Amino acid sequence: MPHNNKSSTKGNILVNKPPGLTSFQCVKKIRYLTKAKKVGHAGTLDPFANGLLIVAVGKSFTTQISKFVSMPKTYWTSMICGISTDTLDSYGDIDKVEPLSKPLNKNKIKSVLKSFLGKQEQIPPNFSAKKIKGQRAYDLARKKKEIVLEPVPIEILDIDYLSSRNNPFPEIQFKITCSKGTYVRKLVEDIAKKLNTIAYTKDLIRETIGNFSIDDGLNYTHLTKEILEEYCNDYGRG
Repeated sequence: MPHNNKSSTKGNILVNKPPGLTSFQCVKKIRYLTKAKKVGHAGTLDPFANGLLIVAVGKSFTTQISKFVSMPKTYWTSMICGISTDTLDSYGDIDKVEPLSKPLNKNKIKSVLKSFLGKQEQIPPNFSAKKIKGQRAYDLARKKKEIVLEPVPIEILDIDYLSSRNNPFPEIQFKITCSKGTYVRKLVEDIAKKLNTIAYTKDLIRETIGNFSIDDGLNYTHLTKEILEEYCNDYGRG
């Protein structure tokens, strides 16, 4: 009998992407395991970040992926003050070090965080996938080319202080729910400016997309053809 390579696995798959992996690599693995021609994801997660990635498998699902892209997203975030990197995250090269001369006040941190609530405009970071005359901004940034990015409308729906520790390089942890197109790395930089310091995003975890939670996501490292088939049959067709 001739071998049939056509995929029978179709659906929306919730995956917990580990740090150190691009969203495209996650899609590539699922495409390989399912043999599906059409596979896409609903919103890029930076390589340094981890958490929920929704991967659509099959044309009937990839054509509807925009509904997930437009959903609000919740992130757990950790920022380090007094140090900045060129990429604004923990994978970048340190470009400035300014130890804090006095501790950050907890009430001041809470006040600054709350000041970012609501609709606003945000200038995307230079190390982003935004296109400038056909070229990705991060490619231009790596070549040290001049980059001018236009501000984009975003909305911070909720932002909550979680904890902080003080030393010459304080760490602040907070949770944020935001609209599509929001760069948390850039938000961290802007928060630091209001605190009269500099900062980079140490850790970033996407916990939810709409009503979909990381708690229901498959472990990326354990993905197999059989696990994906079973998941789509049981959960992923809705």
